[in-house]
Amino acid sequence: MVYDYWPHLRTIDEQRFPSENNVVTDFAAAGFAVREITSFAQPVTTSVREYHARMIDQPQSKFTYLTSEQFKEGLQRLAAAAHAEPPAHPAPVMERYDVAVLCLS
Repeated sequence: MVYDYWPHLRTIDEQRFPSENNVVTDFAAAGFAVREITSFAQPVTTSVREYHARMIDQPQSKFTYLTSEQFKEGLQRLAAAAHAEPPAHPAPVMERYDVAVLCLS
């Protein structure tokens, strides 16, 4: 969800964190085998309005990698989405997680 409003963060995160392939390769070199790799999403807030309030009060540390202008633009996009969300029909904000299960081979 964060990438919907701050698309520059995707590129920054791709540079900051190893790819799935790099992680698997490193663990394989250390004698581990992949048992499973899965992704799942779970709600981090109950609505876009709540997510907006959280990003104002408790921004994520990754925002320090953005320029002030990039941060403001993303916050404006999120504010517009929060304002457009029907109060009677809030939508939970989902965040994706990737999990690798490894075992010694």
